[in-house]
Amino acid sequence: MKIALLEDSKKIGYIVFKAFERENIDVELFEGLSDAAKIIPSQFSAYIVDYNLKDGDGIEFIKKVRDRHEKTPILMLTVRDSIEDKLQCFEAGADDYMTKPFELAELVVRIKVLINRNSEISNKIEIINGIQFDFENKSINYQGEKIPFSKREYQLIEFLLHHKGRLVEKDNIIDSLWIDSEEKDPNIVNVYINRIRMKLKTVGAKDFIETVRGFGYMVK
Repeated sequence: MKIALLEDSKKIGYIVFKAFERENIDVELFEGLSDAAKIIPSQFSAYIVDYNLKDGDGIEFIKKVRDRHEKTPILMLTVRDSIEDKLQCFEAGADDYMTKPFELAELVVRIKVLINRNSEISNKIEIINGIQFDFENKSINYQGEKIPFSKREYQLIEFLLHHKGRLVEKDNIIDSLWIDSEEKDPNIVNVYINRIRMKLKTVGAKDFIETVRGFGYMVK
């Protein structure tokens, strides 16, 4: 379990880091929006976001996360305590809101609750076309054998399954999984989808990814 903390105060960042460390939860600190641009969504279980960042505001980050249809829970942590600020955050897509100063124990509990609410897919085994997806152990198996997907292939499969039943556009996939990557190319998703399909074919498993030509992909 890993949390992304967007906070421009290194002191607060360190205090939060140590609080979650005691709970065996990793925290990675991002001081601004430019740093946060490096975030790969599938790596984090939750976001803690300060309203005022060194190069923008947390609202902008929240909107970007929700615009790419990411369901990762977000808690806004800020000195702003007006009802207008709170409504603005919730309307942007925040799941929870805490004001500074705050109690570390309460922050930890709130984040755990948000993660648990969002863990329907990550804490279970799902089976599609006889293929077993074990999200807790990050493995995909067919007829008792593990399919040797690369880390990036697994991330792509997991991302599509998090959006099961919905069309995911190629640009959305690239922006979410290929942030600041040298592989960031309009055709890179096609390349990885083909690799996934070849590995499924090799073990005799049926393809579970549907191509919506001109738009993207979906898992039904």
